[in-house]
Amino acid sequence: MIWDQRSGRISRKTGGFLASVVAICVLASCQAPPPGSLEALDPTTGAAVAEELRIPPNFLSTTDPALQKWLTEPFEVEYRNMTPTLIFDQPPIADIRYETRNLPEEAPLYHLKSSSMSRREILWDIAEFWHLDMEFSFDERGNPAYVLVTGH
Repeated sequence: MIWDQRSGRISRKTGGFLASVVAICVLASCQAPPPGSLEALDPTTGAAVAEELRIPPNFLSTTDPALQKWLTEPFEVEYRNMTPTLIFDQPPIADIRYETRNLPEEAPLYHLKSSSMSRREILWDIAEFWHLDMEFSFDERGNPAYVLVTGH
């Protein structure tokens, strides 16, 4: 609606010309982002999320069927304000033993939310976030004893 000065009343005309001019100005000021600069955003937090984790095949690799199943089982997970000393006590990754060395002390807090993520994916994301190395350590019989986590 617009004010009609001649009649002194509000007119039901829609001011189409003015709306067109504004739309053209707004669209002209928009530029497409450069290729590769778009990030997926978590709709609940607005935080950038990885579209796909590219986990190296040798990351926590095992031939043990039970351990392989444990690593690949999907979970819904949500971590907020986690530190390197707290994260390994959180489900679903807590039901295995970890030995940690040189964890970063002044590290940024870790946050993760996913509706379906395997333990291997969770551990890979943690390792990438804090620049940690993770590998299985085996006992004298060749069975996995714990995950050795080493910071740089």
